[in-house]
Amino acid sequence: MKKTAWRDYETFTQRVFQAILTHEGVTNVDVRHDVELVGKTATHQIDVYWEFEQAGVLYRTVVSCKDWAARVKQGEIFTLKAVLDDLPGQPRGIVVSRAGFQEGAQTYARAHGIGLYELRVPDKGYVRNLGLDFEAVKAVLHEHEVLLDMPWMRSEAARLGLHAFRFTSEQSDKIVFTSENGTQVITGKLIMDQLFPFNGEDIGRRHRRRHTFNEPVFMDTGESMLPRAKVLAVEIDLEWVVYARTFVDYTLNEFVAFVLKNVVDGRLHRLDAEGRPLPPETGPVIVLPRS
Repeated sequence: MKKTAWRDYETFTQRVFQAILTHEGVTNVDVRHDVELVGKTATHQIDVYWEFEQAGVLYRTVVSCKDWAARVKQGEIFTLKAVLDDLPGQPRGIVVSRAGFQEGAQTYARAHGIGLYELRVPDKGYVRNLGLDFEAVKAVLHEHEVLLDMPWMRSEAARLGLHAFRFTSEQSDKIVFTSENGTQVITGKLIMDQLFPFNGEDIGRRHRRRHTFNEPVFMDTGESMLPRAKVLAVEIDLEWVVYARTFVDYTLNEFVAFVLKNVVDGRLHRLDAEGRPLPPETGPVIVLPRS
């Protein structure tokens, strides 16, 4: 593929992923080019961004495009990882390169679950078989616990003339924690995001982590007699799991204009001159459920 202006390469990448996701039957797909996303500390320019919803879960992906003659270095993957950590909702990260990636970039990307793709014309040395592998990952919440300041709770109950109190808290990700004057301090969802940022190495591993408050924090109990409770910490037991995998396998032919290669696993996807996936000649679509 001849070298194009960076914007042409980005818009072509946008068309490629839009076409692939549509071809794979993913619905409610929103693929955009050159967008700004507001993070926790800064606003980030994103080359290509897509999101779609399945079974009530919103999946987000940030794509960085490198239309360079040289292979992408590790530092570029560091930069993308920092952007992903700053964005809410734990989006997945992908880097698309015309010239490939240095070994250090590949090693770091694998360790942090960042996808690497080469998008260019097929070389003679390419294997004439291709596929694209999608994995759906979700967080499974095994247990959550809100740790209360019991001396404060007993004192407050005595002040209100209560001999006993009982309430059931919401699931941790739905709780809003407030200050003494009722101002929102943080949400349970943000705490979960901070305690369990998505990392490729964490898939299949279960962790129990605690967030401790360093200032007086309260939560709504939903009980009129004791309307709020003072919270010391939140403990969450969570596991990232792969629950579905889709793999499409094709055989190449002379009409292949571009190849999208997954650098991590070596799989290829064949595209026509417009960036659309070519119809399969061999190989069915297989969806493998994963626990």
